[in-house]
Amino acid sequence: MQLGVPLIDADQIAKQLTQPNKRGSKAIFKHFGGTFFDSNQHLKRDKLKELIFSNTQQRQQLEQILHPLINQEILKKAKKDKISPYILFDIPLLIEHIQDYPFQRIIVVDINPKYQFERLSMRDNMPIKIACNIIKSQVKRQHRLQYATDIIDNNGSLDALSKQVTDLDKKINECLNSTDCSTD
Repeated sequence: MQLGVPLIDADQIAKQLTQPNKRGSKAIFKHFGGTFFDSNQHLKRDKLKELIFSNTQQRQQLEQILHPLINQEILKKAKKDKISPYILFDIPLLIEHIQDYPFQRIIVVDINPKYQFERLSMRDNMPIKIACNIIKSQVKRQHRLQYATDIIDNNGSLDALSKQVTDLDKKINECLNSTDCSTD
């Protein structure tokens, strides 16, 4: 929100849907059982992550449970915004599960796989095996880049990243204010 652009974050929505007594949480409990919940009905995310990133079939089951709920919330939140010239959607699995979203641009934040692994391991403080499995479960980098109308290089410093974001925001706003809004 630094540039005043609303952000709809699929991961945040997933976390909201999996809070105690929410639709996602109830559906996960029904399918996977109580082993993945603590005594206060909070989802044991690390335990579930370990299962789904070591078992493709279980990951697909979880996706079948959560993705329709997440998609409903994304579309509901997008319809509420009537003011902003554009909205950013942060959907990590967009390319893996192409949905019928009315996007005019797809921005891919690209990173060298080496840095991706390091940052994932450090950020989430997770075992190396799970971090490897998470990266293996994603579409290949080149495939993801093929869908991009815009690419942000996340291999450098935070200042470099910030400049790219600011430049892209300017480009999008200029595009929205012109009659030719090509994605080149």
